[in-house]
Amino acid sequence: MQCVVFFAAIAVLWGPTCANADQMIFSPEERRSCPLFQQIGCVSDVLEKACEPDEDAGFVEKTGVESIWMCCCPMPYMKCARSARHAGCDAALKKYVEPLNRNSDGAEIRKAVQRVRGDLLKEHENCGKFYAPMEPLFSTGTRHHITPS
Repeated sequence: MQCVVFFAAIAVLWGPTCANADQMIFSPEERRSCPLFQQIGCVSDVLEKACEPDEDAGFVEKTGVESIWMCCCPMPYMKCARSARHAGCDAALKKYVEPLNRNSDGAEIRKAVQRVRGDLLKEHENCGKFYAPMEPLFSTGTRHHITPS
């Protein structure tokens, strides 16, 4: 499947798979009922970067500018103590992103970021309820703009 990127859609709805997209748009209060809404939003931002053809993939490296690793802190892109990091987020990054580097295949990076996001969705029932699912996994970096009907 083509890499479909439009921030609101990846964060709150999966337009192409919804018969009635209006029923899939959740309120900010509903999305915030997921205790990982900050982390999921941060990882979604990284996924958007991963879909940009001219974006450097340094965000997969722990010390990279706007590193995906900072998404595990309570406030994304803000440094925090190791003890303040979300353990499930760290585990997902170690599993899917740690084996990669900025020179890894773009499709593999996008899939890894989606898998991290997918693991975060499983951390709390409201996360899976009020955010778009992990699948289908993106394969190419082609950016498409989709307008929900």
